[in-house]
Amino acid sequence: MYADDETIGENIAPTLGTASQIKGSTRPASLAIDGNTTTYSQVPRVANPWWKVDLSSPVYVKRIVIYNQDCSDLCQKWLSQTDVYLKNGSEVVAQKKIGDSKGKLTFTFNFEGELNRGILITSLMLERITGSEKVFYKVAEVEIYESTYKYVPEPTKSPVPSIAPSAITTAPSFVLGENIAPQGIASQIDGGGQYNASLAIDGDRNTRAHSLKRDNPWWKVDLATPSYISRIVVYNGICTDNPNCPKWLSQTDVYVSYRNDIVATKQIQYSNGKDSFIFDFGSRGILATSVMLQKQALDTYSRVHEVNI
Repeated sequence: MYADDETIGENIAPTLGTASQIKGSTRPASLAIDGNTTTYSQVPRVANPWWKVDLSSPVYVKRIVIYNQDCSDLCQKWLSQTDVYLKNGSEVVAQKKIGDSKGKLTFTFNFEGELNRGILITSLMLERITGSEKVFYKVAEVEIYESTYKYVPEPTKSPVPSIAPSAITTAPSFVLGENIAPQGIASQIDGGGQYNASLAIDGDRNTRAHSLKRDNPWWKVDLATPSYISRIVVYNGICTDNPNCPKWLSQTDVYVSYRNDIVATKQIQYSNGKDSFIFDFGSRGILATSVMLQKQALDTYSRVHEVNI
């Protein structure tokens, strides 16, 4: 266990993990989970390199530590701008970022999760998006520390007898509660002048939050209290005076977070001609404290008409 947190257990990457990486390796992916920080996996000069570890069973994780190669400043830069994805099955349950790795030997990410249990994952992937540029990619070691709270699979349920269609009186569904966004506190990348962030949670689709031109502009609402949310609805602008208006939400990532951990991500790809975007999170929902929209583009506006949660 870690001395600073008794809820953090052992590094399970070497025992439960199977490593892989993009084709063309000169050093195998498994060298990054061998428990030795002086060895490393390596792929020479490829575009958009990635490295991944799949776990043999789901595990609640509290901390991951990624080690850079201990060498000159030149080789220490290979992890720069690496995205770190933690998944449960096909769903991204948390995402982190390594910025400039030059001169840094380790990168530590902690995950509190619901009730301080950590987050349940089945895989971890490192990916560096380089476009057409080909680069070396080296990973010295990845440590995945399990939570002392152990995952227990749900028991197998007995088959449910089939019911004749005529016997069904109501459609199976879950009941949505109130829209809690108006009780939250909204913010955005800048003040927005007369189009401040709170106009996207005022219950009026004719108003809007609107930033100035920025790189990767964002809008965010912090909820009044931690809440289980089952649905998010993001409304697009309806306007006739500006033909560009409906496109402002295109290429927008939607991040749902619990405190400092991203617990779900969604994406609006193309917003042209679409009135709203609905994202569901099941009947039980997910525990969240904030929702953020971030447009993945340079020198552009953030424009959000209304967000219901």
